Amino acid sequence: MNKANKESFLVKQMHKVSQIQKHNPREVCIPPQSLRTAAIHMWPAKEHLIYDGWIMRLFNPYTYRCNCVYPLRNGYINTHEKIKRCESVYRKKKYAYLFQIMPHNKRLDILLQAMAYKKVLPTRWMTMDIEKMQSGNANHPGHCMIKQSDDWPLNRKRIAGYSENEARIYGAFFKAIHLQTYPLVLEVNQTPVTCGLGVQTGKHLGIFDIRTKASFQRQGYAKILVQSILKNAYQNGAIHAQLHVDSNNHAAINLYQKLGFQPICDYWFRRA
Repeated sequence: MNKANKESFLVKQMHKVSQIQKHNPREVCIPPQSLRTAAIHMWPAKEHLIYDGWIMRLFNPYTYRCNCVYPLRNGYINTHEKIKRCESVYRKKKYAYLFQIMPHNKRLDILLQAMAYKKVLPTRWMTMDIEKMQSGNANHPGHCMIKQSDDWPLNRKRIAGYSENEARIYGAFFKAIHLQTYPLVLEVNQTPVTCGLGVQTGKHLGIFDIRTKASFQRQGYAKILVQSILKNAYQNGAIHAQLHVDSNNHAAINLYQKLGFQPICDYWFRRA
């Protein structure tokens, strides 16, 4: 199956299982189909293997969302057998066994727990209408300068720090994104202090990996950077934005809520 056919099949599978539910946003079991499709396209994997309603994403063992099983629907094969089949694929790659668990995957979650899979990386999925926030955009202070830098992995390393292996992985990942990107860095007195990445597909924008130097945190720089990413994408036709944040990172969640983001749902991973 070629790349175009795989993407078409992926969209059709998502359309079958996606139903917008008008509950409290944190209780929504299945996010809208358009958001789920955009989320997968914006955070790429090298391979997508579809197996009886589940997607096996493969990129590099360091990352999570690029290297996990993404259950879309129940399918027809015994669930335990499907888990074992997925494990065999990841074992050959020498990757960890990871499953992304949405709130509606309760039966799978219970089974994985019984198989000694640990619950890790609780995540809140948030979204917003970019058009509604434009009037609230503030100009950044004179001592700040925001630049677009194609060397996003280097800026991230300078600001957040990581190993050479992680630097290599992030570099390969960034090169694999074939969409409109907004790799922005905010400098204070010519010193990079905050960076982040925006990725746009059609009318959808994803915001990823907002990082601020420890000594510059809680000074509003992350807010300025996120607003800049939103503004750039809006000028290029994006009207919806989404992001994924650690459910325990209350400071970041509070920041995004002030910008207009609202929760869709909380999800997590199961890792063997």
